Amino acid sequence: MRFGTAIAMALIFALTACGQSAPSHDSAHAASANSPEAVFLNNAAMFENYAIHAAELAQARGQSDAVKTYAAGAITEHRAILQQLTNAARESGLPAPDDALDENYQSYLTMLEHQDPHSFDTTYSSQQSIAYVSASGQYDSFVASSGDSPLHAWAQSQTDHLHDGIAAAHALADGQVEQ
Repeated sequence: MRFGTAIAMALIFALTACGQSAPSHDSAHAASANSPEAVFLNNAAMFENYAIHAAELAQARGQSDAVKTYAAGAITEHRAILQQLTNAARESGLPAPDDALDENYQSYLTMLEHQDPHSFDTTYSSQQSIAYVSASGQYDSFVASSGDSPLHAWAQSQTDHLHDGIAAAHALADGQVEQ
C-alpha cells in the first residue's frame, strides 16, 4: 500500500472516529420526496458540487503542479457531469438538483479552507479518494436497485467513469508523497 493511499485510509478512520462518515445524503436536501431517484439525485449532485468547490480551492491553494492540473480538469469535468445529471433528472420528471451540500461535504470544504499550505495537497487528494469511493458506491447501489428511467440509464453510464476516478484520486494521493 502506497503512503498516499494509507493517508486516505487514515483520514477515513479519523472522520469515523470523530463521528463523521463518508459523505452521505442529508434528508433536509431531498428533492420533493424520499424516493430512491430523488435521494440518488441529491447525493450525486452533492458529490459534483463538492468536487467543483474543492477543486476551486485546490486551484487557489494547491502547492504542486499535479494538484493544480488535477483540479483544473476536475472543475471542467464535474461542471459538465452536473449539467448531464440535471438533464437526466429533468428527463426523469425530477426537479433540477440544487447546489446544497450536506454536513459532511461542507466539513470537507471547511477542512480544506483551514488546511496548512504544506499539507493542503495531501488532504485534498485524500478527500478526493474518499469522495470518489463513496460516490461510486452510491451509483453502484442505485443502478443495481432502481428501475428503468433516464436517470438510471445516465447513472449506469457513469459507473466506469467513477471507478476510474477512484484510481485517479489514488494516483494523485500516491504522487503527493513522492514529490
